Amino acid sequence: MKTPKFILAAVAALSFLGVNAQMPIGVTTAKKNPIHATVDKINNSNRDGVTRISFTLIGNPHTSSRVDSCTLIVNGQAYGSVDIDGVDFKRYFQWEDDGQIPIEVDFPRQTEFTPEDKVVFHTVSGDYSTRLGDKAPKK
Repeated sequence: MKTPKFILAAVAALSFLGVNAQMPIGVTTAKKNPIHATVDKINNSNRDGVTRISFTLIGNPHTSSRVDSCTLIVNGQAYGSVDIDGVDFKRYFQWEDDGQIPIEVDFPRQTEFTPEDKVVFHTVSGDYSTRLGDKAPKK
């Protein structure tokens, strides 16, 4: 069901005036500028003592986005990211012409993975996840 434009305009006007108005039931907003990620490599043999996962982030060229944090989920346990290279946490970045940015994210060292384990990117536009898939080191 589409909401008539005059209802949306009225809600916006009331919000501007400080009136506590809510969107009509059934009105949803789509995630703006989604991020997709592919796993390129998982490195556990670094001197830093972390699990370093290389990704290619894919987004809409010539738009901006922001990654606030990442979570690695291994066997149902969640581990927060330690560091990121390629972009900065909680800072906006601009997608280039090809819409791809290589990044590396560090997590506390993990020794075992399954292809179903995943990384969740917490962004300004919502959460996006990607499975480790065939890049997961074999047990």
